[in-house]
Amino acid sequence: MKINVKDSKKLNKAIKAAEGKSWARTMTAEDIQPLISDIESVLRLMAPKKEWLGSTFDLTNAHHIACSYFGYPKSTFVRIERFTSGWFVTRISREDAKNIAIFPVKLPKFSNSERHVRKVFNSVK
Repeated sequence: MKINVKDSKKLNKAIKAAEGKSWARTMTAEDIQPLISDIESVLRLMAPKKEWLGSTFDLTNAHHIACSYFGYPKSTFVRIERFTSGWFVTRISREDAKNIAIFPVKLPKFSNSERHVRKVFNSVK
């Protein structure tokens, strides 16, 4: 799958297919744009735009989850990847939510400390 984040109709259709009948911790194409803006604001501080190529992130809108759950509740995760023509969604899935909003999966060569990068991205609001 490779869907441009600007193609909201196609993206919403793919997200609905992945979510099925889920009604909690779901996403829409409109939820993805603010998260991409947050990612780009941090990436601008780390490297020039030409080095963003190949960056991959998992996004979700599940933030604070009650401790009363037995295990983790399910949330919609969208994997975005940076190509030369922009950001594309490469995977949509329902997985266990672990209080993660933006999770860097793969970063280009400019990431020195994985722990630091995760802290920076997950503190962005």
